[in-house]
Amino acid sequence: MDAAQTKAEARKQMHFGQPQVAVQILQGVLAQFGADPEAHALMGAALAQSGGDAASVGHFEQAVRLAPRRASHHYNLGVAYERVGRPDWAIEGYRHALQADPYFEPACRAYYRLAPEYAPAGRPGGPPIAPAAGRMPEAVGRDLPRPEP
Repeated sequence: MDAAQTKAEARKQMHFGQPQVAVQILQGVLAQFGADPEAHALMGAALAQSGGDAASVGHFEQAVRLAPRRASHHYNLGVAYERVGRPDWAIEGYRHALQADPYFEPACRAYYRLAPEYAPAGRPGGPPIAPAAGRMPEAVGRDLPRPEP
């Protein structure tokens, strides 16, 4: 099987509730194609689905490094950070997801849920009002404190 077919098989295993099988499949893909951001994102998801939230973080970080413009990778990294008890880092992940794609609804909801002080006026804690074409939602571009390593 080529990398695309192997990743499709891993997705299928995850869909059918077999994330451990997906992890085994993806280990082979990553051994051959370590610079594949999609494979790292899938591995992060499979590990998280298996209960390995801490182990998933490194794969989501690698996916972000390899494909920094992909909003879903930043969002998934934010979710992973949130699940390991780092809401400050999660906010950064969600903020970067919104910088990559201002219309990415899951990131909007998560960002304003964790950082309600940045929510647009009249919409505290809820999803933002759809931004004007080409504009990020209010406050997304603001600098937040950088998380410490």
